[in-house]
Amino acid sequence: GVGAQDPTAQLQRIQGMLQQILNGSNVTILSQNEPVAGRNAWKLKLTPKPETAQQMQLTSALETTLWVDQERSIPLKGLVNAADIGKLEGTVKTIELDKGIAPSVFTFTPPAGAKIVDAAELAKQARPQTTTLADASKKASFKVMTPQPLPAGVKLDEVQSASTGGESVIQQYSGTTSFSVVQTKGQGRGFAQNDMPFGAKTENVTVHGQQATLITGTADQKGTLLRWQENGVTIIIAGTLSRDQALALAASLK
Repeated sequence: GVGAQDPTAQLQRIQGMLQQILNGSNVTILSQNEPVAGRNAWKLKLTPKPETAQQMQLTSALETTLWVDQERSIPLKGLVNAADIGKLEGTVKTIELDKGIAPSVFTFTPPAGAKIVDAAELAKQARPQTTTLADASKKASFKVMTPQPLPAGVKLDEVQSASTGGESVIQQYSGTTSFSVVQTKGQGRGFAQNDMPFGAKTENVTVHGQQATLITGTADQKGTLLRWQENGVTIIIAGTLSRDQALALAASLK
């Protein structure tokens, strides 16, 4: 049961769910003042909109109640109850705001033998660097693929390389349509469910014999993202593309 879970993990799970629900729910005030942890709080009922329920793959009714601090607008208590995921509850027992912090908290003494580096220089190195396609292809430890041939009226604008969380080569194209081709080897950031706009459609497709995920946006957030892995490299095509254009571009990569 939920009660046996680690409290911190339980609260983190509640926080993630509540964030999704808050982003796409209708809100009803149940009480103008129901104190929590000695602070005045609004008691709110959150009802997910149909598109939110679809994105979160809710197969049953979801009851969510949230107590929000009236002065600071911070959640003090949350209750989520759904038949398919169980009951989750988190409550702030004590809270201290604007409490002074001793300067010693911000004092750090490096351990013996530690190497001191320039954080600004590291950040500079981590930022994508503009390069050429030929140079990026030469330096990359993987084959840098490009659309062949390019769609009519489209040209390569810029090529960048990056090393944050993996080795990446980023190609930016524009013209009759705009899109990017990103290839990453290593622990680059994946695409999470929370990244999807509400109402976006997800489809499993096949690219170069590999299973791929195709995400098409909504009427308000147009665009397409196609993602798959090939020979240890994660490849993403994203831009103002139709479903068929994205698949055609992926098939043309050589």
